Amino acid sequence: MNFTPHAVPKGCSSMYVEVSFDPGKEPDRKSLLRAVRKGLVQCGILKESDRLPVVQFLPIQYAYVTYDRDRPAALKTIFKFLSAHGIQSIGRYGAWKYSFMEEAILDGKKAAESIGRN
Repeated sequence: MNFTPHAVPKGCSSMYVEVSFDPGKEPDRKSLLRAVRKGLVQCGILKESDRLPVVQFLPIQYAYVTYDRDRPAALKTIFKFLSAHGIQSIGRYGAWKYSFMEEAILDGKKAAESIGRN
């Protein structure tokens, strides 16, 4: 809701929380929600009295880009090929980088502005 007030009902806000876990060991959702809520209260982000009218769990099997010694050369080859074909590859997966939500949105904005200039 920090990006647009139209994303949530009036008087509400939203948040996005990432929690990683070992492959094949997805945690119990009720326990996970309790732990996340407790942590957010301890950090002062939520109050005990805050309600969570909507909670969405979205397990992502491959959520993080893996960095290894071959990454720089591979990216150079990949991005050279994509660029030669007029493709902008952005965001966490498209740019092969760990990025946060705001950075992914800004990458999209930059790409849209670039396309708009052409």
